[in-house]
Amino acid sequence: MEGVSRAMEETKRLEEKSIELRRRREALTEEAKNWLARREAFNKEFKKLREKAASFKAKRDEANKEVKTLKEERDALRRKEAKKREELNALREKLKSLPRNLGDYAKTKAKIDELEWKIQTSPLSKE
Repeated sequence: MEGVSRAMEETKRLEEKSIELRRRREALTEEAKNWLARREAFNKEFKKLREKAASFKAKRDEANKEVKTLKEERDALRRKEAKKREELNALREKLKSLPRNLGDYAKTKAKIDELEWKIQTSPLSKE
């Protein structure tokens, strides 16, 4: 009888241990589900952030393209300005080489206007 009693105690102890292990397995399964849910949430957030980063990258690329175009326009305008500056300098040199005794443009223009008015309004002799 002692052997039966021992066997029953051992069976009871093993059943209790089995119940405890099942509870632990259920708790671990629940914890694994929680971790899985967290991982899925992180994956969704990561996907959103990756899409947002791709959007920012596309905007950056567009801005860089615009900057490149603007720089090309700027360089073209600088070349054009340099040509105009060369032309201006050539004209200044030409102006410097002209004789200085041509007189004042404004005075000459006024004198011509005065003579034209006189011709138009005054009777002139045949000579």
